[in-house]
Amino acid sequence: MGKLYDCVVKNPSECELFVVQSTTLGELARESRDRVKQAVVVINDPMLVTKDSDLLDVLDDEELQTLISSLGVGVQIDDAPEGLFNLLHLRYHKILLMVEAGPTGQQARKNLIAFMYLYMLPVLKAGHVYLFDEDGQEDLSATGFEAQFMTASSRSIKRIQAAATLEETLTQI
Repeated sequence: MGKLYDCVVKNPSECELFVVQSTTLGELARESRDRVKQAVVVINDPMLVTKDSDLLDVLDDEELQTLISSLGVGVQIDDAPEGLFNLLHLRYHKILLMVEAGPTGQQARKNLIAFMYLYMLPVLKAGHVYLFDEDGQEDLSATGFEAQFMTASSRSIKRIQAAATLEETLTQI
């Protein structure tokens, strides 16, 4: 099950959440982060999420539950009454998705973006979600990791923009 390593600051505009795919990346991010303003949540292999996924299966996935509770906004469901989703409760205004290079990482990235598109679209539309460039993952030692990813000046990231459809959104990655 995923785990959140929270930051000290509680002002969302000052906080960053690193959503990392594996325990290995999670440990490196946790050790290298600025604990004051950077939080880390480890999500190991979230379930495949599509438009046809059963809502109860999605909400029952422990990894996605961890992400939902970490972000604090709830989920947006078309037929649900108001109040299940509230963008004002977003705990981090910068959400950085970091997955391992290769096919497993690509699939995890697609699953996370699909989940956010289908159940947290306002978070994407508000421009809070970013992807790390996979090409920067050569040095996964703690020192190399910190230099490549945890310092704002060295990040190679791009903002994900919510497109008209999930398919169009996924073409950005």
